[in-house]
Amino acid sequence: MTVRIYVGNLPEDVEKQELDTLFREAQEIQSLKLITNRKTNKCRGFGFITVKTEEEADSLVSRFNGQTFREQALKVEKALPRTKDTPETEEAPPASEPVAKPVKATAPVERPTPRRDAPNRNSQRQQNRRKSPAQTTATPVATGNHEATEPDPRWADALRQLKERLAMQTTGS
Repeated sequence: MTVRIYVGNLPEDVEKQELDTLFREAQEIQSLKLITNRKTNKCRGFGFITVKTEEEADSLVSRFNGQTFREQALKVEKALPRTKDTPETEEAPPASEPVAKPVKATAPVERPTPRRDAPNRNSQRQQNRRKSPAQTTATPVATGNHEATEPDPRWADALRQLKERLAMQTTGS
């Protein structure tokens, strides 16, 4: 039975021969596969080693995990089993190692503005949403007076200023 070992945190410019000599000094390995980018043909930062037995795998992991190689600490551990629908070149590193996912940049979608003279299909739904209590700006205060409300904190300052101006107009006239 063979055991696959994941080797991570490799530099981009690493050569397969360098890794082969590094690991073959320690013990006999059956194969070494360096995973590369198809376009640039540079290392994607990880590879796999195959050894014959579990004991050889355990000794290789204990010896090389955390060892510095080209100023980077190697991450060496037993590989997760391969899934049938994932080819080997697309195999991801073990779940314990975080992988950054690419983010797609998308352009904002322009929506056509509705015509004013055309009836809106969603107008009834929009009116119901406007009236829902979850979207009101005033919240009841827990006092004896059930009509007392507390203004929305986002508008409290503007409301206070408006009340002051109104009070000045009524007293000043």
